Amino acid sequence: MMDGDPFLLAALTGTLVLVAVSSAVWALAAGRAAVAERRRKRLARYAPPVAARAASRGRGEDEVRRHASEILARRRGAGRVSIRMLLDRAGLGWPSWTAPALCALLTVLASLAALLADLALVPAALFGAATGPGALVLFLKVRQARRLKAISRDFPTALDIIVRGVKSGLPLIDCLRIVSREAPEPLRGEFARLLEQQSYGLPLSDAVDRMAARVPISEVNFFAIVIGLQSRTGGRLSESLDNLVSVLRARVQLRAKIKSMSSEAKASGGIIGALPAVVSALVWLTSPQYIGLLFTEPLGNVVLVASGLWMLLGVLVMAKMIRIEV
Repeated sequence: MMDGDPFLLAALTGTLVLVAVSSAVWALAAGRAAVAERRRKRLARYAPPVAARAASRGRGEDEVRRHASEILARRRGAGRVSIRMLLDRAGLGWPSWTAPALCALLTVLASLAALLADLALVPAALFGAATGPGALVLFLKVRQARRLKAISRDFPTALDIIVRGVKSGLPLIDCLRIVSREAPEPLRGEFARLLEQQSYGLPLSDAVDRMAARVPISEVNFFAIVIGLQSRTGGRLSESLDNLVSVLRARVQLRAKIKSMSSEAKASGGIIGALPAVVSALVWLTSPQYIGLLFTEPLGNVVLVASGLWMLLGVLVMAKMIRIEV
């Protein structure tokens, strides 16, 4: 009878289809939930180390940015230094009060020399006020330039000694102590002062930063960045210093190549700059009355001053063109 009832047969078929579809949907949803649960567990297992590495990397990047900003600030303030820093950069252990005293003495001597040359009192005083401080600053700048050049020449070798010592298992302080004994002056004195400050309780990174302030060259700035990052974030110091040594030696080679390539332009600039003075001296020796108009006539004075300024401008432009910072 049930076989003959079409309504009951349709209801039974619909129920079976509904149960089958519901089972398939439930199985699919359960499978997706299981996959999502496994994925969540894997993420919970590996996410903390990944987050820790990301945080560590973020801290390292922050340290790099901080040190870079400090180096940029140091370079911006390189022209505004104290008298004590000028003396330190020139390698002079004089007290700070000696620089103003020496400046006043040079000013008085220059003014007396101008008075002995039959110059009036006010122009002589102005000449002394301009010459005394200028002579002292020129002396300090020339001495500083020679000292920095010597340090820049010997610094890659000192870093090579430090790298070899660290790779052989010596502590960094012992490697710095070896450099302070074996390196030539003035680099030896700078490392000895660094170790002295560190022995008084100053952290090594801060002592190296002070050394970078006393020696404003790129090599020492790079060394300060490496030591500062290693002291704060850790890492393989020997590998970092080895890479730094490679970079510094490449810079030395590049400087030598630039010097050889620009030597012709420097020689040409020197010849062109000296030619007017040499020709004027020869004309003065052969025909003094001919060139004497430049010194006796007002128009000649104007021409002489204008020519000198024009030649000075040309020399400065040529010097700027052949100067390449590395």
